[in-house]
Amino acid sequence: MIIDDQSITIQIIISLITGCIVLVLLTLYYNKKISTIETLLYGFASQTYSIDLIGPSISAFYIISFIFLLDEIRIFVTKGIKFSSRTVALLIVPLFSVIIVSTVFIFNNSFFEFKSNQIGIIIKPFFFYLKQYLPLFAIASKIYREAPKFSINHFYDTLKKTAIFSCYIAIAQYFIHYSIGNQFIDQLIGLKNRYIFQFHGIDFVRIQAFCTEPKNFSALLALSIPLLLRNGRYIYALIASILAIMTLGQTFPTMLLIAVLTMLIFARLSTVRLNLISSLVTFIIFFQILFSFSTLFIDSFLGKNGSIIQNILFDRAVNRFTDSDDTTIKNLFGIPLQRDLEAPVINYLVDHPWMFLTGYGPANSAYIPSKYWIGEWNYALRSENNVPNHMNMRWLFYIAEFGIIVFMVIWMCLTGIKAKKFERNFYSFILLCLFIIEIEVVAIIMFALLCAERQARSVPLKKYKRVADAI
Repeated sequence: MIIDDQSITIQIIISLITGCIVLVLLTLYYNKKISTIETLLYGFASQTYSIDLIGPSISAFYIISFIFLLDEIRIFVTKGIKFSSRTVALLIVPLFSVIIVSTVFIFNNSFFEFKSNQIGIIIKPFFFYLKQYLPLFAIASKIYREAPKFSINHFYDTLKKTAIFSCYIAIAQYFIHYSIGNQFIDQLIGLKNRYIFQFHGIDFVRIQAFCTEPKNFSALLALSIPLLLRNGRYIYALIASILAIMTLGQTFPTMLLIAVLTMLIFARLSTVRLNLISSLVTFIIFFQILFSFSTLFIDSFLGKNGSIIQNILFDRAVNRFTDSDDTTIKNLFGIPLQRDLEAPVINYLVDHPWMFLTGYGPANSAYIPSKYWIGEWNYALRSENNVPNHMNMRWLFYIAEFGIIVFMVIWMCLTGIKAKKFERNFYSFILLCLFIIEIEVVAIIMFALLCAERQARSVPLKKYKRVADAI
């Protein structure tokens, strides 16, 4: 019996599993068995499960973060929370993009394509702000308030523990898949059908543990490896590296490159901002060189008999670096873009350059004309419906949604942090990884902890514990 991801039966079961994950995590949290950081990271690492009957974004992590948002609102109303000008900026500035795009739409809506009611282009940005942005803001507020309860080492330990546990899950998934080989069981244990394929007649599975996708699993492992190496846990670092390679994606090697840049080459730079800028410029130069010589590399590899995994990775890389259509942009500063996700958005923004300043409005990617997806697997879907577009490259995502001005305000706030050498470099590593993959919660947790640590150094501990000051 073949059961696809859209089967009502599997959706109901997966939704129930999601509910159980939420119930277990929140029960442990409110009974003070696990901390806020543990609750969030465990939820973050289990996003393959979601309540699809409502929407694919309603994961355990989202439900937990929304409950934390409600809790922060309750505390704000009943006890009050003091906010600094930086915090107010992070809270209010994104609304400017919403207001500007809504105003532009009133006078000219020719920039968008509508398959349904046009009022959605005004409503969706506010809904996105409430549904996606405010919960992340609430996480930062909550972590900051509770920071005296745990040190930054607790964050490191939890991140390592989450990655190690995910490794055990991935190994179990491999064993169950190859020993049972049942599609129904595969989906119950978190494997998605689209990541199970055959290559030269051999059955392959791109493992993902309980993460959203294989790339998210490899990102979690890549984040943990510097911490594992720092603590001398070399066996776990090796296992994590092997499993990350077996996700058969480019996320892991790219994050390793970022780790080398931020934590080794530019580790001596005194600020997060300097580290980030230096690492980003070097990162772009590397990909520009790689892109310039991509044809030479591809030609030299063709005809060589590598391992099966090498061949799969090479095949995926070739698809990113080559294209017969020269009329559209397929890379950003030499960095290959996913042709069904980021590339159409870049081409749309190039055709409407003023939107680089304002963005097209949160969640308004649904109204980008479908012509930008011609030739991609999701073209038919977008030509029939206003479907929102997803982007893994989060810096680009926030620039496209909110505009470069709002993004720079957020970027300046996040990078204006002073910290000790390892914390500074690891935080730079996280922020630059955010350029290519969705790890907002990890960045936000560390941002809040570093802010709390700075505040603790500037005021007496007793006073700090009593006051929920600015982030």
